[in-house]
Amino acid sequence: ALMEWHVNENPTVARKVFELGLKQYINEPAYVLEYLKFLEHLNDKNNMRVLFEKVLKSLPPEKAQEIWNKYLEFEYNFGDSESIENVNQRRNEIYQDQSINYFLN
Repeated sequence: ALMEWHVNENPTVARKVFELGLKQYINEPAYVLEYLKFLEHLNDKNNMRVLFEKVLKSLPPEKAQEIWNKYLEFEYNFGDSESIENVNQRRNEIYQDQSINYFLN
C-alpha cells in the first residue's frame, strides 16, 4: 500500500490495499498503526476514527493498549473535550487496573 502511495501517489488505490490487508491483519497492531499513519498523512481524520473503532472492536485488550493510546493521543490533538473524555473513559474501563492518566503512561 505504501509503495503504491509513494510511487503512483494514488491514495485511493493505497487505501484499498490497506483495507484488503486489514481483513487479514486487523489483529496486528503494527499493521494498524501503519494504516493510521497513512491516513494521518492524508489528514483523513474521519477515516482514522472509523479505523480506530473498527480495530478496537476486534482486538483483545492485551493487544489493543497501543491502539487505545494512539486513539487518545489523536483525540487530544484533533478532538474536542467530549471526544477526549469519551475515549479516555472507554480506555480506562478496559484497563481498570491501569487507569492512570494518559500522560503518565
